Amino acid sequence: MKKRMIHFLLSSRALGLQLVILILVLLILSFLLFGLIVNTYFKRGLNYLTLQDRLEVYESARQNIESTKQQLKTIQTTAEPQHNQAYLVISIAERTLWLKKEGKDLFKARIATGSDKTLVNIGHSNIWKFETPRGRLVVQDKEKAPVWVPPDWHYVEQARKRGLRMVYVQPRQSYQLSDSSVVQVIGNEVVRIHATGNREILHATAQKDIVLDGKLFVPPLGTSQRRYKDVLGPYSLELGDGYAIHGTNQPESIGQAVSHGCVRMLNEDITKLYQLVPVGTPVYIY
Repeated sequence: MKKRMIHFLLSSRALGLQLVILILVLLILSFLLFGLIVNTYFKRGLNYLTLQDRLEVYESARQNIESTKQQLKTIQTTAEPQHNQAYLVISIAERTLWLKKEGKDLFKARIATGSDKTLVNIGHSNIWKFETPRGRLVVQDKEKAPVWVPPDWHYVEQARKRGLRMVYVQPRQSYQLSDSSVVQVIGNEVVRIHATGNREILHATAQKDIVLDGKLFVPPLGTSQRRYKDVLGPYSLELGDGYAIHGTNQPESIGQAVSHGCVRMLNEDITKLYQLVPVGTPVYIY
């Protein structure tokens, strides 16, 4: 009987030791498998990011090539100034604008130019390069009290700065908020319809976009919320492709490379220049 008991105890200890070894082996295999999975996903993530970076570099290079082609085309199609014709010269490096005629300076002013920064809208294949175009352009149009229609990059930039999610408002669609009110487009206005039925026209400015429930609502083109006054100063000289020489509501920016590509001037300077420059005036930017 005693021998049987000893044999049983020894067998139990052996079985227990085997179980412990088995558990340890399973734990080691689990850690190895987990490490393999993490490593695989990490490599996939790196490959994805690398691909994204390459796509962004490629897209940026493609846009630069297209921009250069457009500038060359503009240079080729813009006639040389006549002997007695005034023309504009803009130095990006010196951030200075001159109005010249027959080699003499008729007008000179400090300006602000493009920041040369790049903004990438991840997931939407949008890349914007904020540079002032170089080359030979022409004043295509003149506008009094210009209204700024902010491009999509304005909202992408603001949402990123403030950590907000973007919602592109579409006509004939409703966007419910946490208080049961909804955002809709009615006519040419973006409105908020409260649970009581009351309608509130939402207002937007360059300094205050429509932000509700931690989301930045992007008004559709054609609505009054997509038209900002007093941003471009009292006058604008249009150069084409969205570029212009205009005034500013940020006079402290003059003399710096901070714009999104346009040439900014003090409002008093663009007022003087507007009177001196007719449509068709050549513009040389270097």
